[in-house]
Amino acid sequence: MAETQKAPQFPLTDANGRNYRTYTNKRGRTVKVYEPRPEGYVPPLTDRDKKQAVIAAYSGEPKKGDYIPGKKNTGVVYDGEKWVYHGQGVFKNKKQGGTEYFTDARFDEAVNNLDPAAWEKLAKEGIIDKKNVGYYSNNPAPVEVPEGTELVKYPNDMISGETDYIMFKFYEYVPPFGSDVERPRDNFFDPEDKKSKSQVLNQTLGAYNSSVAFSAKPAEGYKTIILYMPEDIGDAFSAGWQGKAFGNISAGIISSTAGSKNFIDAIGKLKDTSGGALKRLQTNAAAEAITNLAGSITGDQITASDVFSSAKGVIRNPNTEVLFQNMNLRTFDHSFKMAPYDKTDENNIQTILKEFKRAMLPSYSIGDTQLMGNSDSAEVDAAFIKVPKLVQVSYMRGGKQHTYLPRYKLCALTDVSIGYTPDNNYATFTKGGPVAYELKLNFLETKLIYSEEIATGNH
Repeated sequence: MAETQKAPQFPLTDANGRNYRTYTNKRGRTVKVYEPRPEGYVPPLTDRDKKQAVIAAYSGEPKKGDYIPGKKNTGVVYDGEKWVYHGQGVFKNKKQGGTEYFTDARFDEAVNNLDPAAWEKLAKEGIIDKKNVGYYSNNPAPVEVPEGTELVKYPNDMISGETDYIMFKFYEYVPPFGSDVERPRDNFFDPEDKKSKSQVLNQTLGAYNSSVAFSAKPAEGYKTIILYMPEDIGDAFSAGWQGKAFGNISAGIISSTAGSKNFIDAIGKLKDTSGGALKRLQTNAAAEAITNLAGSITGDQITASDVFSSAKGVIRNPNTEVLFQNMNLRTFDHSFKMAPYDKTDENNIQTILKEFKRAMLPSYSIGDTQLMGNSDSAEVDAAFIKVPKLVQVSYMRGGKQHTYLPRYKLCALTDVSIGYTPDNNYATFTKGGPVAYELKLNFLETKLIYSEEIATGNH
């Protein structure tokens, strides 16, 4: 006689894979009852858990009194050992003196400041996927010395285990807002939504640099070039600061909105800040009328300040303040004098010159780039050219980057200058080319450098 099988106690399964059963209570409502967790069960980390782990890796563990607000004036407060929930009223009193521990601003700060070692540790703990460490840690494109036919160097016998040299590797230009830029969404961000609800464009340094780092693509068909260490190595940063004059009215309006919690909203609701502002407007209007009258009758070009200065010996207070405007992209250049010792050196020099010229020039063919999907025509392709290559410039010691010299993100090659008579004297080998060449290269770094990248040692 066949054994009768018992129906499972929890026959249903929810979207998260948990088994449950239902029953109808006395009020006619359907209630779910979940299958108990097995002994020793460890719940999977939520996105919030992962974010909090990233914050803790940078800011340290919470301090007594730190808090995380919840809904309807409730929340949890850290008592020095654990998080304790408090309801309305009590939570407001308990959080006095503490710091809000979990915020998007603190998370963004942590993401942009954690060094590569900290991200490796988080990967081992299962907080992020190991394959994405380079993205979150904002690592530059990897620096590797190729071997065999992919490498060309001058002088040909220059490299040993302790040799200092400069290396040039060529990369494709990856459009920063294009579909080829990788931005992993399996951690912290909504993986089901291509436009994540919690991530905006370039929200982190890793996202900003992705096109020249995490998503960088080596250029096919280009050799890696190694040259002797140049004598003109330096590093320079340039910031744009500018003096701005604020009239009393403008300064007063800005000052009146600066303390608002919603600064943007406050600007949108601006009105006259005081009756004094109106009076100053009338004074300025009178001075402006005089300057316009003088210009129309006599042609004299005078300003409102000229009116006050010539009549009363005063000028309007300029309220000049120095304001930060922008950072400038780094530029640098190198020069190399190359005199072939033998036929191998001569061939290598010719290859080096050719590779730099190829890399800095655009391609007439756009290759497999699609502008109109599969319907691209010859007419469409002929209307465009392909952007030149980018260059990775690396100062090396042996097989690794030199730790005491500058590090650059991928660079645009802006100028290539080749001198065939560097000593101002034309001379060639009997069956060869010139006895010496001078190569001058100018570079423009393609991304700005930020303070966090100096702190983490990436640049």
